[in-house]
Amino acid sequence: MIEALQFNEVFNLVSDVFCIPILILIFSLRELPRYWLFLTALGCVILSHLFTVIESFWYPEYFDIAEHFMLLIAGVFFFMGIVKYFFFSCDNDNDNDSINN
Repeated sequence: MIEALQFNEVFNLVSDVFCIPILILIFSLRELPRYWLFLTALGCVILSHLFTVIESFWYPEYFDIAEHFMLLIAGVFFFMGIVKYFFFSCDNDNDNDSINN
């Protein structure tokens, strides 16, 4: 059974399309090397939004599974990024030096 395409699914995908050039720019400049796990997770979320829209047109069972699998992978990347950031981050960052001076 094919579900009707919903407005919020299309809106999510359109907003993701505007975010893709920003993500590509961040990856290409390597400005945030510590956050590559978070950016990869965002890429997985964008793919899940794409699969959500595609499932309204073709192979709904397969794209539904792909959508949820991408969200699962995104959750894993977010978790790994949080663990890496809070437990394995470098202490030589100068983020707090400007606050203490």
